[in-house]
Amino acid sequence: MLGFFHRHQKSLMLILLVPALLAMGITGAVMSVISHQGDQVAGRVYGQEINQLEFQRIRAMFQSTNPQAGDEEAWRFYALLRTAEGNGIDVSRDEVGKNIQNTMRFSIAQNRALEELRKQNVDVQTEEGRRKFQQIYFRYVLNDDLQWDTEEYEETLRRTRGMNVREFEAQEIREAKVQSLLEVLRDMGTVDPDDVWKAYQDEHHLRALGLVEIAAADYRPDLDAVEAGKGHVSDQQVQLYYAARKADYDQPRRVDMAFAGVRFEDAEGEVEAPSVEQLEAFNEREGIAAVGSFAENEDKIRDLWFEEQARLRVETIMDAFATRIEKAKLDKEPIDLAAITSAVKTELKSEVVLSGQTGLVTEEDLAKEGLLTGWASRRWFRVKAEGECSEVLGGDKGWFVLHSKKVEFARTPKFDEIEAQVRQDYARGSEKERKAYYQDHQSDYLLDKAWVVEAALAKDSAFEGNHDKARDAVNKAVDVSEKWEKPWPLKKFEVDPDVPQLEVKEWERITRSELDEDAILKRVASEVATSPRAKLSRVFEYEGGWAVFRVVKQLQRETQPYEEVKEQVAEAVALERAVERAEQGAQTILADLRNLRGDALQKALEKRGLKERVTEAFARTATSIEGVEDGSRFVAEAFSAEAEVGGTYEAVVPDPSGKRVFLVRVAKRVDAPADGFAAAYQALRKDLLSKKRMDYAENQRRKLLLFAKGVSDELVSYATEVRDGPSGEYKLTFRQIFLPPDREIIDGWLETEARKKLAKAKEALDKKTSWPSVVDAYSEHELSRRAGGELAPQTREELSGTWGIDFSEAVFVLPRGQLSAPIKSSKGMHLVRLLADKPDGRKVFQHVMVSLDPKIRLLPDSVRQQAKEASRKKLVDAAARIAKGEGFSEVAFELGDTRDPYGQGQELEVGFTTHLERAALGQYLEFEPPEGHPNEGDMTWVPDVVEVPGPKGVTYHLFACQRDRDGDAGFLEDSRWTDRKVFHIASSNKADVERARSELISRFKSMVASDQDRSWYQIEKHFGEVAADYSKVPTAKKGGALGSMSLHNGIRPYGGKFLEAVCYPGGAPATAGKRTEVFESEAGFHLVEILEVETSKPDARERFGIVAERILNGTGWK
Repeated sequence: MLGFFHRHQKSLMLILLVPALLAMGITGAVMSVISHQGDQVAGRVYGQEINQLEFQRIRAMFQSTNPQAGDEEAWRFYALLRTAEGNGIDVSRDEVGKNIQNTMRFSIAQNRALEELRKQNVDVQTEEGRRKFQQIYFRYVLNDDLQWDTEEYEETLRRTRGMNVREFEAQEIREAKVQSLLEVLRDMGTVDPDDVWKAYQDEHHLRALGLVEIAAADYRPDLDAVEAGKGHVSDQQVQLYYAARKADYDQPRRVDMAFAGVRFEDAEGEVEAPSVEQLEAFNEREGIAAVGSFAENEDKIRDLWFEEQARLRVETIMDAFATRIEKAKLDKEPIDLAAITSAVKTELKSEVVLSGQTGLVTEEDLAKEGLLTGWASRRWFRVKAEGECSEVLGGDKGWFVLHSKKVEFARTPKFDEIEAQVRQDYARGSEKERKAYYQDHQSDYLLDKAWVVEAALAKDSAFEGNHDKARDAVNKAVDVSEKWEKPWPLKKFEVDPDVPQLEVKEWERITRSELDEDAILKRVASEVATSPRAKLSRVFEYEGGWAVFRVVKQLQRETQPYEEVKEQVAEAVALERAVERAEQGAQTILADLRNLRGDALQKALEKRGLKERVTEAFARTATSIEGVEDGSRFVAEAFSAEAEVGGTYEAVVPDPSGKRVFLVRVAKRVDAPADGFAAAYQALRKDLLSKKRMDYAENQRRKLLLFAKGVSDELVSYATEVRDGPSGEYKLTFRQIFLPPDREIIDGWLETEARKKLAKAKEALDKKTSWPSVVDAYSEHELSRRAGGELAPQTREELSGTWGIDFSEAVFVLPRGQLSAPIKSSKGMHLVRLLADKPDGRKVFQHVMVSLDPKIRLLPDSVRQQAKEASRKKLVDAAARIAKGEGFSEVAFELGDTRDPYGQGQELEVGFTTHLERAALGQYLEFEPPEGHPNEGDMTWVPDVVEVPGPKGVTYHLFACQRDRDGDAGFLEDSRWTDRKVFHIASSNKADVERARSELISRFKSMVASDQDRSWYQIEKHFGEVAADYSKVPTAKKGGALGSMSLHNGIRPYGGKFLEAVCYPGGAPATAGKRTEVFESEAGFHLVEILEVETSKPDARERFGIVAERILNGTGWK
């Protein structure tokens, strides 16, 4: 009987155990296996106390095989394990053994590979070590006969998991039991035949698209277009282009240098010719050639002798320069290279000294200066300041000295300086943008295929106008040529006495299109294009004679030089920009049409002068659609999961031609014929059953865990109710125009005040006050104050990352020791000087920083209010423009905040936030108000009771919120609106909640009196006890736990006023198409348009899964 049970265990589970498990709750068998020895309770599973030692043992084993798992995962595993064991689920030890063997082969292979490398003294952290490790590792893993003994098995477990064999195998059995339980749950999933029919239709139905074509040419940038025109270029578009391509306008360092030097090849002219004896001595000294072979190597030896003597001559001349330059420096006299050159030439009677002035040149220009090329000149060019004179430098072609006359530092011009140029570049691309386009599209600029062709011609005119004689002459020439020894030149037709003299013509390069137009070759153009090299063609007729040709060679296709095609490139970039603008315009139209359907949609198109074309219906397997080039892209859009049949336009798809874009919607659906259903039924049912079982098992797993945690169905229903809007609203999509308080006003005031303080710091420095003293008195950068204002050595990129690119560019060109003018960074205003250049390119700066933080500068409320009013007025004006018919997207793009990723009409999908969620998210975490709060540091403080409207009337809540250690927000100064776990005490009677609050305050006062620490553990403990006594909602039985809550990062800075205005505009739940009035949030002013609101039925499985996970993540096991 027992054997029969084990063979058919899973089936019996399905029939007998699971219905009871899910319908009636946990069986008595589970209760009997749960240990509750001792007084230390770790938690409760199915209402039963779990001994601390028991749970710690299981947790340790579970985390040894699942090292990334936390306590919550361990509790869930424990609950599922007890569920499995309590319902008699067991596993085959043989199957577990096979699983262990398959698992251990990877660990064994890893250990053996590491041991082999250790014996070979190979470092696995090196590239070679990693490569060898992979080779050895896969050699073991892929060995089907891999074996290991008990000792190696034990050692591997100890090293990789910190477990012995008994512990590991016991844990593998536990995990197998849990997997078996989940398989039982999966096997309960079923499929209705109607679901299969629906899946068949979903897979095989046809769809037709509604397409609206938008020509890219209409959006081509036109600098003369009026503001309402599609080609109009706005100031903001030009500014954004500059910001995106700022590096295109970098101006490199330029230096004007005086120079003097001698080229090696010129110096040879001042070297006397050597005697034979001198050459022989030179050869013997240098060992160039054997003595017996001197004569045959004399020329080589002579060249090397001249080369050496020229270098010695150069050295002599340049030593004279070095001496005079050094004397001028010691005498503190100005260095005049022209005068020094004249003196050296006279003294040494030399005429080969070159001198002059470069004018302002870049490092790239310097590389083109023959004498001055080489790494030494480039290195000197990069670092030397104005007025400095070099030592003698060695170059590729000679020696020289350099004297910098003027230095223009590398910089990026401000937008205002080059606005006109940027505007032109926006329309047709900057020079760098066009060159980059050329590099990426070189195949577009390949020269046409071309050939070198030669032909022998018999012109009628050469044969007295007799066309037949001309033909016979060519035929005879071809016959005679067959006897010639190959290869032979075609020119032989002109000179060989055995053939009638023919005229030979050569085309050095002729393309296919030129062949079609050529008077002689056009009749054989296709033959030329396919003829083998050097093969004589058939005799052919042309107008005025007969001929024969052969292809000398086919030329390699080369890319046309940029300079020759730069106008074509500029045109291509302009067209590419037109497509980008057309896509942006189409996205604007898409957003404005989003909530329109049917006749309203068509009327809106007509108003814009647009027309829809409906395609033929097609299947999801289609690869082409009539009228478009990339049919597969449109098919993918038609059958995407989000596509609404008969709805509005949902996507913008560019045509590969680069000439147009399309607005796309699914116009209609055509059901698949039933005759293919029978053949597809089994495969569809199999796939659908697999998915259904996975979904069902996951749903049931959540229900089991909720039940194990002591979370009742009533609590789940309540948690869903307070998280959803009155009609089930749980998600919404919106777009907005957002403006913070006017930055120009605020930043202008802050910068003015900062400059005033910096002026005092500069005045002190001018009076020779020491830098450390000035830094201590004026700098507001605490980290560098301790070092007298000195910053750690940094590269340009590192400085940019800390202070912003404008700051790094400004300071990196400072000459050593020179005090900068005030420089603005991302954190403040600075006075800076360069202290040192490091050999690795890093620089050391010293600075005084005055902060631009409004709190530090004590921004007056009058300035803040002025800035607010300016932004509010702009937004009110924007709302009026939209009300008169201007597109929301256009106005948003023009006026919205460019620093906010969702400030210019970008769509954002967020969770619907109910009144209760908003109240909970607005609480400080863990009863810790921020710095400056009236109750900061008060260990007895408890937040006020909050009144919350709801679908069943007003309720009153006292919240305690735990910081979510895995949340995105981290530990912020103001912890409101961050991710959290929420606990509350609630009642429709405010007095109940106030009494609960008083009870908590009393308990905390007692703790303070007895010097107890008020940790979160203590808060949660006392709050849970009070909740059980006073709270009148289902969460009371779980210590007030309501689950986890969070906000999208994009709206977190806006705060509660924003949530209220968007989720309940005008006091009612949000609906698609609703536009708010202009309102103020904690961050600024908003005008919001609701695009879509998603609702869920109370019993929706998807919504249950979301809420269940929130509850599971936000409730404990006690």
